[in-house]
Amino acid sequence: MQGVIRFKNRAPIDSVRLLFLAGYPTPPRIFPNDFFVAVNNRDTLSLTDQYRSGADSIVYEVSWNARRYEYLIVAQFIAEPTINSVFVRENWRVVGLYGRVGNSALGSPVEIRPGAITRNVNIEVDFWNPIPLPSETTR
Repeated sequence: MQGVIRFKNRAPIDSVRLLFLAGYPTPPRIFPNDFFVAVNNRDTLSLTDQYRSGADSIVYEVSWNARRYEYLIVAQFIAEPTINSVFVRENWRVVGLYGRVGNSALGSPVEIRPGAITRNVNIEVDFWNPIPLPSETTR
C-alpha cells in the first residue's frame, strides 16, 4: 500500500510523542486496546521520526497483510510513553482517517490484494480536530 499523509494544522513536535498509521479489518471499539491488535497483526507504521523532521507530508509504502481494512487511521500519542500510559484512552487521538467525508467518524475501506500494490491511499491529518471513534459517537 502506498500513499501520502499530509499534515494540516501541525502540532508542536514535543506534543507528538508517537504517531502511527494503523489499519483495522473492523473499526476498533475499545481504543487503545484494539490499537494493539493492529500492532500484533503488523498492520501499523511508525510516522514519528518523519513527522519530527518537519515535513508537510510523508510519502509512505507498507507491506501489510492482504485483506480489506475497514478503518485506516493516523493515531497520535500525547503522553510520555510507558507500559501503563499507552493503555489510557485519553492519551491517544485519532488525527487522520482515510476516506473521511466532512465530520464523519467513518472513512472508506482499503482492499489490499496479494501481490498487488494499492496506490493513492492518501490521508489528511489535522491535529486541531481529532476524530472520535465510531463507537464513541452519539447516534
